[in-house]
Amino acid sequence: MPKTSEPLELCIENDLAQLAVVRDHVGRFARQENLSREVVFAAKLALEELLTNTISYGYGDKRGQLIEIRMEVRGGELIIHTVDGGLAFDPMKAKEPDTELSLKDRALGGLGVHLVKNLMDGVAYRHKDGKNHVTLRKNLR
Repeated sequence: MPKTSEPLELCIENDLAQLAVVRDHVGRFARQENLSREVVFAAKLALEELLTNTISYGYGDKRGQLIEIRMEVRGGELIIHTVDGGLAFDPMKAKEPDTELSLKDRALGGLGVHLVKNLMDGVAYRHKDGKNHVTLRKNLR
């Protein structure tokens, strides 16, 4: 039977300063699970992009709101699940940016979601009970 790791479970406030706390915990979890540099880089960057968007745009001026994060290794995958009570936003429906345009001709925004989709092997979204649930998957093989 494959080893099942202890998941990383965090609850942070919607404050960009909390991203440093998340990075530290993810780094420790990655060392504990002996994850490759490539997987760790993708996971940290994708999670940071997702959380930055949630914190920056999901709550307006409401501070002190909680965001739940769960990370685990299961079935040959790194699975990251976030739950937040911000505005409903399905990243899977976000318009893909035209990366062929020059920087001056591109519309602002959209690159973070594009980056998350390209760094991870799977991204899923659902809105349930007034909360956003996003699941990121990265193959470990």
